[in-house]
Amino acid sequence: MEREEKILLYDLDENPPARRTMVYALQWLIFTLANSAVVPLVVGRALGLDQAGIAELAQRTLFFSGLASLFQVVFGHRLPIMEGPSGMWWGVFVTLAALAPGLGKPLSQLRTDLEMGVLVAGVVLVLVGSSRLVGSALSLFTPAVTGSVLILLGLQLSGTFVRGMLGVG
Repeated sequence: MEREEKILLYDLDENPPARRTMVYALQWLIFTLANSAVVPLVVGRALGLDQAGIAELAQRTLFFSGLASLFQVVFGHRLPIMEGPSGMWWGVFVTLAALAPGLGKPLSQLRTDLEMGVLVAGVVLVLVGSSRLVGSALSLFTPAVTGSVLILLGLQLSGTFVRGMLGVG
């Protein structure tokens, strides 16, 4: 059997015509904005933030997503990859917020602990990235491992996500 070869419209080094570029850019903007707007609503509600706190979280999320995207365009890979909140991180935040009251930990203390955790993770990420150790760790993340994690993450977040989006307490 012959395999049909998939033909891309544009190679990585090519630029689409201006009209198509504008349509693609608008599509990507809407997708990125929608994805970045959902995270503060769900995470803020799970962490017990009031409306002002959720609004501040949304502002920071959009600002830093835009800043990261700008850095990637100017200094980084220059590819249309969304620079926004990581599903893995906000999955951890929502799960910890659900567990904290049962463990007797107030959400205000959990929020400060999470802030420190994100700062430490950022430092570790910079150290690991600059030491070039990522290549050796990639062999541990096979498609089966990655798929399992994504399925479990989706199942874990689905209830909280729907409740957060619908405003159900």
